[in-house]
Amino acid sequence: MLVSVSSGPFPFYRSEDEPVNSANRLGLPVKQGWAQPPEGSILSFDVDASLLPGLDSSVAFPAAGDLRWRPASQDLVAPEDYYVPLASLRDQDGAFLGDGIAYVERVSSEPVGGKTLYVWMRMPDAVGVDVLYPALFSFALKHVTR
Repeated sequence: MLVSVSSGPFPFYRSEDEPVNSANRLGLPVKQGWAQPPEGSILSFDVDASLLPGLDSSVAFPAAGDLRWRPASQDLVAPEDYYVPLASLRDQDGAFLGDGIAYVERVSSEPVGGKTLYVWMRMPDAVGVDVLYPALFSFALKHVTR
C-alpha cells in the first residue's frame, strides 16, 4: 500500500527537465486541476466522516497559500477497480470538482493488486494535522490486509 501525502502539488509528475506524469503508473489516479480556484467560487470538501472518524463532514477549501488543485479522479481507474472518494471538492452550486482524498485498490488496471491512498497536499492544512493523520492511518491499517 502506498500512502501519498505530499508537500507539493503533484506527486511523481515532474523530472528535472520536463513534466512526466508517472503518478497513475504507481496507482495514484491524480490529474491536473488548476493553479488558482475560479474567481468568486466558494469551495468545500464533503468528507466521508464514517470512514475517516474524527473529521468534520464538511471542510472549507483553503483561502490562502498554495492553492494548486491536483485532484484524484475515478475516471483514471478501470471500472472494475475499487475507488473510494473520501473527501470530494464541490463549489457553491454543488458541482463536483474532484477528490482531495481517495483510496484505490487496483483489481484490473496496473499496478494490479496495488492499493493507494492519495491525499491532496493542502488537506492537512484544511482539516488539521492532529485529526487528519490518525484518521488516514487508521483507514489505511483497516485496508492494508483487505
